[in-house]
Amino acid sequence: VAEGLGHVDKLHLEWNEFQGSDGVDFALEIMQSQTKMTQFCYVRNPVYNGQDCQILIDSIVSHPNISSCQLECVCGRERNGHDYLVDLLRKEEMKSVDFSNCGLTTNSQSTLFEAIKFHPNLAWLNLWENNLN
Repeated sequence: VAEGLGHVDKLHLEWNEFQGSDGVDFALEIMQSQTKMTQFCYVRNPVYNGQDCQILIDSIVSHPNISSCQLECVCGRERNGHDYLVDLLRKEEMKSVDFSNCGLTTNSQSTLFEAIKFHPNLAWLNLWENNLN
């Protein structure tokens, strides 16, 4: 991990055309070197590999200061983002999440509803264009 990159409070990686795992690897390197970062945006960069998607979510959850993230279309619509969102909402410090257009389906699962209902700090959650049924 590179050191001495300065201080990045907000990282926005919107609409890039990353190939394979390149985007996730790049995002992880920045997150690991920028411990003061509070906002992370990875909009319209579909992650088609389930392992990479889980690595990205785990990195956000384990980051000491990220409390806001925009992950629109992160799951590539081919994957059900339900478990990824539930994992993300396990981070009590999370205040703002955009998880729109992520192929999220609930199939009457209450896990997501419980995670939202009992989250202590969540102030904004965008679930636009998912299949909540």
